[in-house]
Amino acid sequence: MVNSSFLAVLVSTTEQLARLGDEPSLTDPMKDQIQKLQMELNFLKMFSWCWLKFEEAGITGMYLEVLKALKVSASDTLLVAEIVADFVNFLLENLPAVFIDRIEIIREGLIIIIAFLVDSPEDCEDDGDKLLTQADAIVTEAASLFYSIFLEEMNENVVEEKKFLLSEVIGKIERFLEVVKKFYVYIPEASEFYSLRTHGIGYIDFILENLKKMLKQNCKFVPFVKHKVVMVQEELQSLRTFLTDKMDGQNEHEELKDLWRRTINVAYHAEHVTDLSLISCSCFWYSIICLSTVIQEIKITKTEIENIGNKHMKKPVILIANMNSMHPFAAQASNSRIDEAVIGFDDEAETIINRLTRGSEQLEIVSIIGMPGQGKTTLAKKVYNHPSICYHFIQCVWCCVSQEYEYRSALLEMLCNVTELSRHDTSEMSNDELANRLRKCLIGRSYLIVMDDIWDIRPWSELKRSFPDNNNGSRILFTSRIQKFSWQDECKCYFHTLRPFHEEECWQLLKQKTFHKDECPQDLVEVGMEIARKCKGLPLSIVLVAGILSRSKNSLYWWKQIAFNLSSSHPTEGSMDILELSYKHLPDHLKPCFLYLGAFSGSQKIRARKMTLLWISEGFIGRTDQRRLEDVAMECLMDLINHSLVIVSERSSDGGIKGCQVHNLLREFCIMKAKEEKFLQLIYQYDFDKDPSDGRDIDMHRLCFHGSLFYFADSHRICSPVHSIIFAYGMEFVDYCFFRTFRLLKVLDMERLYLKGSDLDALMLLVHLRYLAISGSIRRLPSSIANLWNLETLIVIRRLPWSIDLPDTIWQMKSLRHVNARAFANVSLGDYEFEELCQLENVHTFSTVLCHGRDTEILLRRLPRLRKLSCIIPESGKHQVGSCKVLDFSILSELEALDLSCMGGTEFSTPKIPAFEFPKVLKKLTLFKCFLPTAAISAIGQLPNLVVLKLRNIDFAKHILYVEDGEFLNLKFLAMHHSEFERWAVPDEPFPSLENLVLTDCTKLKEIPSSFADISTLKMIKIRGCCPSVEKSAQTIYEEQKDMGNGDLRLICS
Repeated sequence: MVNSSFLAVLVSTTEQLARLGDEPSLTDPMKDQIQKLQMELNFLKMFSWCWLKFEEAGITGMYLEVLKALKVSASDTLLVAEIVADFVNFLLENLPAVFIDRIEIIREGLIIIIAFLVDSPEDCEDDGDKLLTQADAIVTEAASLFYSIFLEEMNENVVEEKKFLLSEVIGKIERFLEVVKKFYVYIPEASEFYSLRTHGIGYIDFILENLKKMLKQNCKFVPFVKHKVVMVQEELQSLRTFLTDKMDGQNEHEELKDLWRRTINVAYHAEHVTDLSLISCSCFWYSIICLSTVIQEIKITKTEIENIGNKHMKKPVILIANMNSMHPFAAQASNSRIDEAVIGFDDEAETIINRLTRGSEQLEIVSIIGMPGQGKTTLAKKVYNHPSICYHFIQCVWCCVSQEYEYRSALLEMLCNVTELSRHDTSEMSNDELANRLRKCLIGRSYLIVMDDIWDIRPWSELKRSFPDNNNGSRILFTSRIQKFSWQDECKCYFHTLRPFHEEECWQLLKQKTFHKDECPQDLVEVGMEIARKCKGLPLSIVLVAGILSRSKNSLYWWKQIAFNLSSSHPTEGSMDILELSYKHLPDHLKPCFLYLGAFSGSQKIRARKMTLLWISEGFIGRTDQRRLEDVAMECLMDLINHSLVIVSERSSDGGIKGCQVHNLLREFCIMKAKEEKFLQLIYQYDFDKDPSDGRDIDMHRLCFHGSLFYFADSHRICSPVHSIIFAYGMEFVDYCFFRTFRLLKVLDMERLYLKGSDLDALMLLVHLRYLAISGSIRRLPSSIANLWNLETLIVIRRLPWSIDLPDTIWQMKSLRHVNARAFANVSLGDYEFEELCQLENVHTFSTVLCHGRDTEILLRRLPRLRKLSCIIPESGKHQVGSCKVLDFSILSELEALDLSCMGGTEFSTPKIPAFEFPKVLKKLTLFKCFLPTAAISAIGQLPNLVVLKLRNIDFAKHILYVEDGEFLNLKFLAMHHSEFERWAVPDEPFPSLENLVLTDCTKLKEIPSSFADISTLKMIKIRGCCPSVEKSAQTIYEEQKDMGNGDLRLICS
């Protein structure tokens, strides 16, 4: 018997726990345990109170009163759900098997109704108790019926009577649920789940993969909800099979296309609802209703596919071909198209070069004017890279301005061209400091500044003070669509209006872009020249058409089809028609990748690695057991380059794609098409408190902010279906409402925002994130980072000071693939009993991590499949946990790229560090600030797969760099910066595969060995900040190479 004194003890204990839970010194796990105990005591307290009040009432009434008395919070949901499910199971467990067909229907209905009673909507209480009273009555009636069935002996008449009564209860449950759905459940229309039709089936595969992962990870589903999620997975898999068997998404029949769109929207709805069921902002009765609804939608859709698909049945072999086109695994990417020589504009280039290199010694401007797609940037690049320009100007700087010009970004881009400073080095500098630094770098030097794609006078007005007139023939080169600006200075300007391509130039460019070095078949020449004429002299149009033709470059029928589809309209309008045609013929798996490029500003050099990781997180890249997602994504980028839709803006040291850009016209098309497909929305200036009738829609599947973000209204619908947000410009971060609104995000790129440490706790609520990039005054990540069970890419950028603490819970994040902490991360290893449980076998890249002496081996063994590692090594004996004699990186059997920086030493000395052992598969090695004895150089030289070696601030024994025969046999790229050596001791035939040699600020070096003239593979020698004798020796090598027939070698001295 429960008495009042027992109840008083419970009340007192609960209050003490509440006070204890507020103690700031408690760890998160301790707080979780206290919260759980507090919840259980609350339940016991309410149960005891109800027992005292309702001793004469039945068990059902008592249970309901207890549950209704619990005012659940988000953290209570799991426990209350268990109580509700257990109670319903208690009611149903003794029903005879003859009623089994009705039990499951009643079970689901009662769980929803009781959960509704426990956690009813606020407006339901405001409207009165009618609906709640009805719910109470249904549960009581059901319980009484079950009790009577349990007591009575079953015969045929009793069974029929009870079946009738059970059907009556089922009817009342269904009618009640219809009322709840009508007034309290937001069931979106199918059209609200925006999807790219061409990527539909690929996205269904992505959703299925995510559901599989969600269930495998044992995510915190409430009881019965997990059962529903499994049902959604099974129905969606069945729907996917139906799509394969019955229809093709690219079928031109309108009835099938409409059904296809609706089918994909149902899949998006399924994703939204299953994602919603995993977060605590919705009641679990709400989740069950939504999941049941989507299951029914999938079943209806399958029936429609069955009926309509039979009328339009295709040949299975055709379907298989179409399905395979959606997966790029067999793509043959080629680098041949990226670095081809520029066709045409020879006379134009000569005119511009003469204007730049001759005439007045005063600073002058040359401006190339032309319409979009006419080749202004192409001509400027042709001039910029011309040997006579490289020889004439000491400093050449390229800056992409564009319509979305940003003063600071332009300064940083130019500074990175003329100095070794990185963006991290300049993060704390003001705009005035950056401008002055740039000016000092240019004073006294003859320079060429290219400002590409200027739209108005503002960029020149703001940047010109950084361009000193040294009276030495320095020049500024503009490209612009605008004929003339209102210049407000005395600087002389020459305007060069670009002519269209001649017909012969059009035809030559079309042949080159389509066939490369092969000959055009004779039967294609006539139709090819017709196609070239229809491009109206616009190089961009020619390049785009070549990308279409190359899909079947030897088919006369295909060429005639393209010629027929090309219009003869105005050149610019014709370019948009060609873009539409190019997009139409783009393989399905590339279309979302292409449209995604519209999220980035026209002036922005897009990091290829970032772009491909975003594609993976978005689900654009199909999974395969045979190949890494990152490799497949890079092939997709190569395919877009080969279709002439993406421009390579920067190459990595091993010749790979490091940066890329999109032509303005293509970007405009991406934005237009993305909006049309409801794929991506760009937002420039938008206040979320504005009335939605202004036409803007923040429920697009993806959002990209290109301007200041003001406020997120509290009234905005919680859990918006937006899945991706990219902030393209820097701003102070928004408040907590942002996280509450966008709980279903999978991609969040806040790299250009400034977050505070206090923002992070709310950020950890976004449990569906796959890609997260954050920046700001972040000293440490909270242990709750482990809540992000699906996170694959984590980027954290810390403003000064640069150290970021990563908690030991990071070893629980089994989905992680890429971790990037800048400047470096201090990772807690924790105190785990079983090391094998801490291994992150999916992590491929980790940068930059602080290696703590002997703990380094533990850390490396937890990352067994690393392919790229960047780490900082403290000076031996300096670190508190002790040092080690050898750092063994060879335990990483798949490591291909390693960047080692050493911490310690002084301005005049390099730190003492341990010896290294490297894996034989290593391809790229960067060393910073350390002493390398001769034996270490030899060990590095014997790595059989080493292709790239970068040495920065390195000290050598006796200031001599020794290289022996048989070393560095496959090295292609060698760079040395600020390194302390006076002489280079090399064999007669050093570096037999070397292609690029870069020497920067190696002030003590006397000369480059003459034997470098015998390296037949050399393509580029770049010298900056070295002694004149080094430049002289480089010039000698250059001339000898030219005499031997190496006309491709470039020499750059500054």
